[in-house]
Amino acid sequence: MTRVPMIRRIIYDIFGKNQGTSVNHDEAVVIGSAIQAALIVEDQREMREDMIPLSIGVESEGVFMRVIPRHTTIPTKRTVKIPSWCAYGESLHLKVFLGEHVMVSHNTFLGEVELVNNRWSGQGSVHFELTFEVDTDYMVKVTGRNPGDADGARKATFKVFNVREIVMSKGKVGESVRNALLGWSMQGIEIHARLVNMGKH
Repeated sequence: MTRVPMIRRIIYDIFGKNQGTSVNHDEAVVIGSAIQAALIVEDQREMREDMIPLSIGVESEGVFMRVIPRHTTIPTKRTVKIPSWCAYGESLHLKVFLGEHVMVSHNTFLGEVELVNNRWSGQGSVHFELTFEVDTDYMVKVTGRNPGDADGARKATFKVFNVREIVMSKGKVGESVRNALLGWSMQGIEIHARLVNMGKH
């Protein structure tokens, strides 16, 4: 939908139909922005002490990939598989973040987890298994391993992050949500990054 006369004529020449004018352009933009804001902010009155107020995830191509979404009841545990190209003995360094913005540079860096490929593979393809656990004290434990290893060779590496001070700060939580709202094309960027990442594997 456009107000530009030339574009309207082109649309008519191609499709043989006039553009619909029943929808107000400005109202559509405002409504879409309000819906996007509601999806991110949700209802703050529903926030309880047994919920994690900010999402926890990892970096992928500079994009924040959520593992545990905000408002998830704690304690909780989530496991995801991370595809990668690592030769035998090589390692993958995953950065863990806390926040809501699709770009990790706007979120809080918690730390890094190193995953080592202990499995021989002709193609170098490996799927690491990453498990996130959050207890009632907001201690985040991240455990990674290669599920393809033989039982006797499985080696798990883990890191523990204390995010209680961050999540209990209403100012920090509010700032994270506001920064996320400033990303007008958040979902589009995230979907594009996911597709690019999938194409590499």
